[in-house]
Amino acid sequence: MRNKRARGWQCLLIACLWTATGCGDDNDHPPVAQPPALIVDRSHDVEQTNDFLRIVYLPASVTPTTLGAPGAIRVFVAASVYFIPGLALAEVATFLGVPDNADLDLIGMRCEPDPPAALDARLATWPHALAVIRDDLNGQYTCPPPPGAAPENAVYCIAAAYRDDASSVAARPLATALEFGAELLEDPATADIVRRRYGIFPSFSGLGLTIKGSADGAPMTAADILQAAVSPEYLVRNATLGDGGCRCIRVAPYAGRSMDPLDPRFIRQAGNLGSCRTVRKLRFAG
Repeated sequence: MRNKRARGWQCLLIACLWTATGCGDDNDHPPVAQPPALIVDRSHDVEQTNDFLRIVYLPASVTPTTLGAPGAIRVFVAASVYFIPGLALAEVATFLGVPDNADLDLIGMRCEPDPPAALDARLATWPHALAVIRDDLNGQYTCPPPPGAAPENAVYCIAAAYRDDASSVAARPLATALEFGAELLEDPATADIVRRRYGIFPSFSGLGLTIKGSADGAPMTAADILQAAVSPEYLVRNATLGDGGCRCIRVAPYAGRSMDPLDPRFIRQAGNLGSCRTVRKLRFAG
């Protein structure tokens, strides 16, 4: 009987790991495995996704009050469900395209805004990113940019010129969107604007998925990029932690931190709502 029970729990654990969901995210209810197809589908639909994970590394002297730097308009977040049960912190950082910096404090945020409109999440594709840029800058600039215009003017004109036209050849509208994105990122002046205001770096694919291992900015082939496009990412408003419904933990450097698990359930369990609570180590008492 004991062996049968053990085998049952082993099968349940395997199912949890396979679904990459966290088999249940509430200690008051029994674990429930979700089919991976449903998880992926729902995570691509912001109408069904309202639970976001964000990690950043900051000096001990900096106290975050917003999801991103004060001058940012939008920031990137991930789907919490993709990281339950927890992975090693270094693995989470790799999946999110964030450099794992062992010398800085880790800031872990789990944001569940109520109402969802507080963060206005958009799946991080080029069509959505270009629409956000166009809407943010609309009315401030004219096209084409006049001589001596600010770089923001060129950014606006690129975004305003984009049209997401349908085609039965799937590669054609994708190629158009990627071409507009590349135009923004290949010019150093416009690339600097979208980096500072929207957190969009040259490693941003615009596919709606983070590129695993892209933190170092090393050149990648199309095959490499598509294979490394793993977990969904979203552009959200750079709201305050309170407005974003964010629980937050702060973890100072310690030996072995990179190998300890970062679990969104722990952030919900140990973090403060609207501010970052200092915890000694990453752990989850599930």
